[in-house]
Amino acid sequence: MSGSSARQPLLSLCIPTHHGRAAQLDRLLTGIAAQLPPDGSVEVCVSDNGSRDATQEVLERHRVPLGDRLVTGRNEANLGLTRNLLRVVELARGRFCWLLGSDDGLVDG
Repeated sequence: MSGSSARQPLLSLCIPTHHGRAAQLDRLLTGIAAQLPPDGSVEVCVSDNGSRDATQEVLERHRVPLGDRLVTGRNEANLGLTRNLLRVVELARGRFCWLLGSDDGLVDG
């Protein structure tokens, strides 16, 4: 977990993902980055459940626009949905968590 901000985020967007969803995750993170408030009140947490696709490359591409608001974890093997959901919430530092599927999208605004 990275973080240079002394302020605790109010909201953690928690995104569990797995193999085969790299393109959808990329779209979701792009949409999130375009809408994040600049005050650090929202962070983005992603737990990769042992993906063997381009998921890690997608996360690296989003480190620049998201900065220290992107918190990631990776399971070496697929632990199943329930354990990956718990893992992504463990990464969260926010007061509230919003669970999103990596194939979800956010409406602008």
